[in-house]
Amino acid sequence: MKTVYDILNKAYDKTLLDLKEVRQHHRKVCELLEEYQVPHDGKRDDDVIQCEILYESLMVKRQFEDVFFDTYVKMYDYWYDLNYLERKAQMNVDIDRFVSELRHFEAEGETIYMPAFAPGFNHLYHTEIVLLDLKQYHRFIRECADQMQRSRYGALPFQHGFSSCELVAEAEVGYVVYHAAMHRWYLYDESGLKNTVSVDQKQEVQEDCKKEIALHLLSGEDEALTACLLEHALVKKRVGRKLEKVLRKRKKKQEKNANKE
Repeated sequence: MKTVYDILNKAYDKTLLDLKEVRQHHRKVCELLEEYQVPHDGKRDDDVIQCEILYESLMVKRQFEDVFFDTYVKMYDYWYDLNYLERKAQMNVDIDRFVSELRHFEAEGETIYMPAFAPGFNHLYHTEIVLLDLKQYHRFIRECADQMQRSRYGALPFQHGFSSCELVAEAEVGYVVYHAAMHRWYLYDESGLKNTVSVDQKQEVQEDCKKEIALHLLSGEDEALTACLLEHALVKKRVGRKLEKVLRKRKKKQEKNANKE
């Protein structure tokens, strides 16, 4: 039996890459990921969203490295006269000044500036970046694909601006993010993308309605979700009738099964 989500996603079936501005930015994303040999072949919305977070992380990583090299050049004349702790102390003056302006969040006891990397890697760049002078760490400048992870921190990258999707609602069962240009809600749980809800892109979605739809999606309240969409005229009338038909059929089937029992 068709679901409310089947109807909505068939009626509004454009992907993120169908949007010109997203497609153009995604090309830039893929170019950077290719430089680091990071896989990026997927074309689904979730692939595009996750690649964007990888891209944002790599851009911040490069900025860290720029600070490292600039400071190294300034200190070059006396770099090798200093011990490790002295180099670190001077290097971290510039690093601390740099990170004060960065987006970040706390996770697993560490400040995360690059959500595609584990806490230990973030710690290396934030606190011990002076180690990039050593061969075993210097390789991370160009070879870091094996250090990158998708969806490591759940909702946090969306909450703190590392994606064009914004976090709208969160609960124990998962979280919902919203892409404004697509008029689409994405429900994630611990296993990844679980469901989506899309509405007419020509309609304006108010903030309270955006949150309400996210909460219905989180709770799986199909009837309440449909009522909200119809009340705020977020779907075409033809689509609305199909949604109501699906709910009537499901209710009729439930009543039939209840009578059998």
